[in-house]
Amino acid sequence: SVKGYEYAPGQYVIFTKAELKALEEQSTDSTGIESFVPVGAVDPSFFEKTYYLSPGKGGAKAYSLLVRAMAKTGRAAIARHVARGKENVVAIRAVAGVLVMHQLRYVDELRPPEDVPVAPVDVSEKELALAVRLVEQTAVDVFRPEEFKDEVRERVRAAIQKKIDGGGEITA
Repeated sequence: SVKGYEYAPGQYVIFTKAELKALEEQSTDSTGIESFVPVGAVDPSFFEKTYYLSPGKGGAKAYSLLVRAMAKTGRAAIARHVARGKENVVAIRAVAGVLVMHQLRYVDELRPPEDVPVAPVDVSEKELALAVRLVEQTAVDVFRPEEFKDEVRERVRAAIQKKIDGGGEITA
C-alpha cells in the first residue's frame, strides 16, 4: 500500500508505509512547555480536541504546584506534545483543580477571516442600537453547558429503548 501527495495537477509524489513511518515523530511521553500566556490569549478557533491530564506515578506534587501556579497567575501553558507520530501544539489550562489540554490547530489549518466573503453594507445607528438591545435582552454572564442537550441523541436512545421494551425488531 502506498500514499501520494498531489504537488501539481495529475502529478504525485508516492510514499510507502515505511517512508511515512520514518517521518513520524517519536513519542516521548512528555510535553515540553514553551511559554505561558494569559488564559484568554488563545483564540478558541484554534481548539481542536480537549483532554484531561492527570499526574503520572510520583508526579502529584509537581502537578499540584503547576495547577496552583497557573491558576494564581491566570496563565495557560503553550507546549509541544507528541501523540500518534504527530507533533501537536497544545494549550494547557488549570480548571477546577485539574489540568486541561487543548490540542490546537496550526495557523495554516485555519481559514483566515479575510477569506470569508462579506459584502459591505450601510448600517444606521438606529439599526445598530436595536440590534444591541436585542443582544442585551438575551445576554447572560455565565455559559451553562448543562442547559444544552443533544436532542437527536435523546430521541435515538428513546427509540432504542422502545424497541428493547417490546416495540420492535431485535437481532443477536
